[in-house]
Amino acid sequence: MKQLLLLLCLGMAFPAVSSDAVELLHRSTIDDVGRYIHLSPIVTGDGSYEGFVATDADVDRVDVYDDQGHLLDSILLSRNAVQSLARLSENRDTLVVYVLQDTTGEDWSGGGVVGFRLPRITVVTLAGDLIDRTTVNPNLVDTYNPYNSTKHAEATCGLEFSFDENFHPTGVVLRVNLTVSESELTMGSRTSKGQRYLRYDLALATEVIRESVGNFVIGNFSDEVGSGFATTANWYASVNDDPWNSGTSQGTIIEVGATDSTHIVDHHSGGASDYLFSGDFSESADLDEIIYAGFATDLTGVDSVLDKYWACYGFDDTVLNEIWRIPRPNGFRPHHYLPGLNAIVGVVVRQSIYTLDCATGAYVEEVALPHPLYSAAFLPGSSQPLPDIFGRLADTIFVYGLSTPTDVHDDPHAELPSSYSLQQNYPNPFNPTTSISFKLPQAADVSLKVYNVLGQWVQTLVSGELPAGTHSVQWNGTASTGVPVSSGVYLYRLQAGEYSATRKMLLLK
Repeated sequence: MKQLLLLLCLGMAFPAVSSDAVELLHRSTIDDVGRYIHLSPIVTGDGSYEGFVATDADVDRVDVYDDQGHLLDSILLSRNAVQSLARLSENRDTLVVYVLQDTTGEDWSGGGVVGFRLPRITVVTLAGDLIDRTTVNPNLVDTYNPYNSTKHAEATCGLEFSFDENFHPTGVVLRVNLTVSESELTMGSRTSKGQRYLRYDLALATEVIRESVGNFVIGNFSDEVGSGFATTANWYASVNDDPWNSGTSQGTIIEVGATDSTHIVDHHSGGASDYLFSGDFSESADLDEIIYAGFATDLTGVDSVLDKYWACYGFDDTVLNEIWRIPRPNGFRPHHYLPGLNAIVGVVVRQSIYTLDCATGAYVEEVALPHPLYSAAFLPGSSQPLPDIFGRLADTIFVYGLSTPTDVHDDPHAELPSSYSLQQNYPNPFNPTTSISFKLPQAADVSLKVYNVLGQWVQTLVSGELPAGTHSVQWNGTASTGVPVSSGVYLYRLQAGEYSATRKMLLLK
């Protein structure tokens, strides 16, 4: 491994760094890719890398690149593009792009509400030559309606996908930090800072969840009421009206309730929060727990000398029990809870991948990347225990594969793929040998063949029945006669039962 980060966090012991745990899967150079303010990999059902979308705020445009770094399309927008996400449909014939825009300068006047700076989401669907656009203006101000007052509101927002336990996208989430300033002639002024969590379906046709919180998770928190939800939010209020009522207050709140609105737990804290996960983390408990990232004061009201911390809490009726609490590495940004490993995976200071064992609170593995990754994002959907990671450095796009941590509590069934998939060959371009991997959720009669761009058969790599699992074969750039083939684009096609998939590869001599 190359240069490693030195993390000093209150004398905390960190895991040993894995050796040979990183594999370069893709690299492409794109001129001036650093001009984009946001990059996001295209989300697929099987976790394969299919390219990325890039947001150019200077010209209000989103560019779509394929997996080789070629510009496929440019989406022009009317105003202030700040972030974009994209996903491929299940049959891979439609690309859906979600663009977050800032509506600064637009008139939202009416009902005593003026001066708003709020978001808009534009959905662009690309299917062949067909392009469809729809726009959603999230309603973030309906809970602020003071009597006879003037308000000014500003929102900082982030857009992300929600995923199921197999990391398939299920919806689109808009997270908002909202600052509202109110003024009234007789009552003075008030500034409030709060949060909004809005979850839509993938078509953005239905608002599934709307909460005045920063985080919202689902879990089984009570024997009596079944599945429920947990939320956490930070709040701040400053009032300046008269000597009797002026003051400032702030803090965080966590609430756990059932889906039938039955209240379970409601806790206030003087600290602050920024991450929340739910799951069956503890083997000794029947109910789900929450893992919570906070600052200063934990949820039991104890002033924490750890400053930044992770803590796991369980529930006994309406009593909150702390299972473990640990310091948090500086710069640790968690991304996903991995049920198969019972671990949370995240990035530390752009160059190290950490996995947090949810049962014990131990950092069980650190994987050091060869260099920093900016715009780092994991590629969900893969049946591998750890997803691949995407990012850039200077004008180069990288995708790295990460080996499985060895010390995390493993799921014995996690090794078998949940669906068929055909991976991109590596390396690509290649000379003269490349590897092709594919996944089988069950035993199947498999055919893997290579064709030229005219559709003519070149070589058969696999023919026969294979067991369930992940398989890899090599092609050495020769035809069935044993003669080396010429440089150019070739196709490889996998047929397994009723599943079939085709990909391109480039031989350069």
